[in-house]
Amino acid sequence: HLARDEEAARLLVQNLQIIEPTLLLYCMPNSVIWRVAKELGQPVVREFYADREYDLSGSIVFTRNVRALDPATVAARVLRACQTGRVRTVEGEDLLIEFDSICLHSDTPGALELVEATREALDQAGIVVTNEPSVLNGHVVG
Repeated sequence: HLARDEEAARLLVQNLQIIEPTLLLYCMPNSVIWRVAKELGQPVVREFYADREYDLSGSIVFTRNVRALDPATVAARVLRACQTGRVRTVEGEDLLIEFDSICLHSDTPGALELVEATREALDQAGIVVTNEPSVLNGHVVG
């Protein structure tokens, strides 16, 4: 897994440097792939995985059976992360999180409803949603 395997992460980023050195690499902040990409100068975008749980280390808690999530709960989680920079961990503690992008996985059951509820919550809060890397406050490396 690229978030933890330095050899695989390094191989991927080295090949991206050859094939497409300006390609934005979306990844979890402070993961192995994120550190390798920054080291090698590959542009990175820090992702917040809105439909996944985090532990206190900032890692995603993987599960074999991804279950349907409540759209209002996910939307509230995203809104809180955007407004406070915090996400509740599986341990019940708050984790500071910095991100440039919000990811909702298309294979999560009910993904479309999650996106719709999240977008509505962000719009109502006046949070601008964009696909422009130029507004990422300088966090894109490269």
